[in-house]
Amino acid sequence: MTRDVHHAGQNRDEVTMDDVHAERDDVADDAVLSGDYTVGETTTQNADSEPDSAPTNVVCCRHCEQEFRRVYDYDQHEYTCEPLQHAVRREQSKENEESVEDIDRTYFIRSQWHEFKAYVKYDVGLGIYYGLNSLQKEHDFRDDGALKAEFGVPDDIAETTGRERWELEFSFSDSKLKPWRDSSFRIENVREYSVKMHPAGVENHRDALRKASFNVRPRWPNLESEDGYRDPSNPHDLLGIDVEYTGSNIDPRVYPKLFYQAMGVLQGQQGKKWSNPTYIPYDDVRPENIHHSSNITDGELYVRLDKDLTGPLYAIDGPIHRISMLLADERRGYAKSIRDDRECEGYYHVATIDHERAGELLGGHVLGKEFKHYHVRNPDAVEGDATLEHPKFGVALQNSVTDRTVYWDDLRRVETELDEALLNALDWTDIPIRPDGQVYVEDDVFEVTGERRFRNLVPNRLPSIQQEQHDDVMRVVPNLAPTDVEIAEELLTDGGQIAPKNLAEDLGRHIDTVYTSLKRLGSIVVHEYGDVRLRSKNVAQEILKYLRGAKESFQVSMSEAADRLVQAEKVVDGDSAFARWRETYGVEFDDREGEPDELTMKYTPESKDEVRRILRTGANRWSQLTGKAVRQFAFEVRPAVRLADGTVFAPQYWVRSFG
Repeated sequence: MTRDVHHAGQNRDEVTMDDVHAERDDVADDAVLSGDYTVGETTTQNADSEPDSAPTNVVCCRHCEQEFRRVYDYDQHEYTCEPLQHAVRREQSKENEESVEDIDRTYFIRSQWHEFKAYVKYDVGLGIYYGLNSLQKEHDFRDDGALKAEFGVPDDIAETTGRERWELEFSFSDSKLKPWRDSSFRIENVREYSVKMHPAGVENHRDALRKASFNVRPRWPNLESEDGYRDPSNPHDLLGIDVEYTGSNIDPRVYPKLFYQAMGVLQGQQGKKWSNPTYIPYDDVRPENIHHSSNITDGELYVRLDKDLTGPLYAIDGPIHRISMLLADERRGYAKSIRDDRECEGYYHVATIDHERAGELLGGHVLGKEFKHYHVRNPDAVEGDATLEHPKFGVALQNSVTDRTVYWDDLRRVETELDEALLNALDWTDIPIRPDGQVYVEDDVFEVTGERRFRNLVPNRLPSIQQEQHDDVMRVVPNLAPTDVEIAEELLTDGGQIAPKNLAEDLGRHIDTVYTSLKRLGSIVVHEYGDVRLRSKNVAQEILKYLRGAKESFQVSMSEAADRLVQAEKVVDGDSAFARWRETYGVEFDDREGEPDELTMKYTPESKDEVRRILRTGANRWSQLTGKAVRQFAFEVRPAVRLADGTVFAPQYWVRSFG
């Protein structure tokens, strides 16, 4: 069965204005039915209206809240509204996920190893060291410079690194160690040896993308330094070598294979000038001979993303900023946040958290981490480059803020935790976590390819943590007594962790008064082990914003508070819920002759949703005080509230917020 479709003006010689208006309404109706737009209040044209004037019907985009007439700009807005496009991509991503089988839920974008560092020990005697010392003496470094060699690598290394031919460079330096006090040791000047490796064809090691360096130091019991002040650590009294692995863009499992390969190549360089050298016993450093005390100190996994899609990662309400602000205690543990947009937007944004906060963010995690979004050092120099103008997003191990040694045998845990943290952060911002050439950008080492692996994806708890902390603050601050304010200020300024007894002395209050105040402050402080501190950095900021606004509001006399908003004939009760609401957020009203009063506040909301919640609360309390309908509040005032991201919330038709 078919259906005839007729358009406005079809089968006519002329198109009338009725046809145009009908088609305009169809376009607007389609916009509303799509769910992306809402219809505003309309005004019917009267007889005195200009015949060609546009209807006053408005359509409001529910994603960006832009308001415009039903016809004008609708088609173009659909393609220029970034929030709308983001919602479309998110919906498409959800539909794609729902269409795949369950087994594909383990299929994710494959992240790339970047920087890596480890101290790897071999308890195999000093044969390797003696062999390297012999090679050092055989090679003429003064005339020939560093020893260099090119060689082929086994298939497993070639497949993992994408390079079949490699180069190495062998050199040495002073070790600052005293010779071993053992009759078998006959070396007067103790050296340490460096082996640098990179794929063949690269002009120098520094410019290589994939590279590895191995710094070899001898180890024996009771090590002594030449200066006598700092003796090197050798807690297991190993007799062998300690090798510092450093490198980039190589899977960590390849480093031991490369080192083993390098020792074999260097052995092949021996005996060319000496007839009886001390050969390097390279089999001593097979990967399986790594000592259990070897440890990892640095490692990063990253992906490269289209620069137009990464804004939610480093936004003020994105995961990078929230991670260091919301988790754990304000004055306990470690958290650091860096926001640097000097070179370009999103240039270098970092959140570092210790092991405790990492476990709160993702259950079961025990390693300190760094989440970072970063561009190349000089973004202007690569503008227009199809690869390098796009940023990296990575998660790195932070050994210095982890309360345990990260051993070589923990490598799988390191990889899993970094990978899970990266995938979850992407997922929390609705960035697809499967390979997608429209989302991810390939570079010389990172490939937009997928891999099946089991990873724990969890719901984003950061917004709920922030809301919970905000609600806790808002439950407490409207009823703060003077002593409560003094305690909050003291915790904000003195270092944050202080005993109640010291608080009482500093404030000149009785200890019982301090304990009563702490009870009123409730969940916004942590009181344990004889100390008091604020719950988190976020709580500290919330309180600070409140105190700044409230202090100024407290200075406003009650006669000034009785503004025309609550009617000149009505005396404002200083203990009313509406007055407390004003004090809480530092709300002020600017009288505009013949227009609604302008509402501003000294408190800085994080988002539009938060300011709407605040305004609805104020409207309800104003209604209770004046006896007027809640909706009338929207006709009496017009908000102009600055948000944390610098934008101003000043909607033209905000009456719709009240239904």
